[in-house]
Amino acid sequence: MSENAEMSVSPEVSTSDPEASISSLLSKAVALINSHSTLRRASLLEALEFADKALNIAVGEGRADLEGRAHLVRGHCLRGMGFWSAASKCYEKAARCGCGCTGVVIDGRLVEKE
Repeated sequence: MSENAEMSVSPEVSTSDPEASISSLLSKAVALINSHSTLRRASLLEALEFADKALNIAVGEGRADLEGRAHLVRGHCLRGMGFWSAASKCYEKAARCGCGCTGVVIDGRLVEKE
């Protein structure tokens, strides 16, 4: 979680609808990745935490399609922090999960496409 709790975004996690929970977590992660905060690293760390939570839910539910999206967003977080090797491994995992989505950068902002 970010060191500045006031900037923290608490995701709504529903155990009754894992797909909605995962989508919510990943949307919040992408929003943080795109934030133009002066605390960019803190935003990326928080985004990574959301992506990790989404990944854990996806794995627990056996949802390879959503697991792939979570790996993709994790890769974007890690790339943003300069961890190129770890990001590359996440992108490879996303591809192995059959992730049918891509994240592209348009005008300096990450846009997640499905």
